[in-house]
Amino acid sequence: MKIRNGFVSNSSTSSFLIVGTGDDNLIRKLMNAMKIRDDEDLPEGFIQFEPSFGVHESKPFSIYGDEISYAYVGFDIEDDLKCGHTLHTLKRSFIREAKTLGVEVTEKDLNLFYGEVGDG
Repeated sequence: MKIRNGFVSNSSTSSFLIVGTGDDNLIRKLMNAMKIRDDEDLPEGFIQFEPSFGVHESKPFSIYGDEISYAYVGFDIEDDLKCGHTLHTLKRSFIREAKTLGVEVTEKDLNLFYGEVGDG
């Protein structure tokens, strides 16, 4: 899987802007809480953007990665930021949603991830 920082607008790449975690331990806990198995080749509902990247759109979070490993768990925030929500507010939303799943997450566990993905 290739992940590059920055935004590119050609048809062979997809851009993303999310708040979430890239910590393997938290990813595993959140996926288990959402009843998504990380040992499946491609979980049901996995949307392949490119041969080397996709997203499993789940509630409340999406899982970003490929069929071998998951890079991030989070949610897209581009529209929220355009509406005036702050990163702090969006992190608090993530923490509340994780808590409803029984997973403890702190603000320090969360980051803003952005970039573009593709197979080139």
